[in-house]
Amino acid sequence: MTASDAPWLRHLRTEVRTRLRARHVTQASLAAYLGISPKHINQILAGKVVGSPDLLARMAEAMGMEITVVTTGREPVPLAEDKRPWLSGNRTPRGKAADPHG
Repeated sequence: MTASDAPWLRHLRTEVRTRLRARHVTQASLAAYLGISPKHINQILAGKVVGSPDLLARMAEAMGMEITVVTTGREPVPLAEDKRPWLSGNRTPRGKAADPHG
């Protein structure tokens, strides 16, 4: 899986495109607002490039969305979509109790 295939990023791209259509806003208008080229926004929304974390956050904010992620060492994972039980309690990925003293 490449970074642009990450589920949270696919969801972000889909939601941005949906909100653009619903608001009758063009990709070019969004690009101008963000200070990037229309080609770059098109490449991001098409999944050809990822975009910097700052740019993705600004794009989401411009569309009335918020990105909340946690890094796992592999890829950013949205907290709401993460189903791994060890993130919801005091368990480590291997199922061992975490040392509360570090």
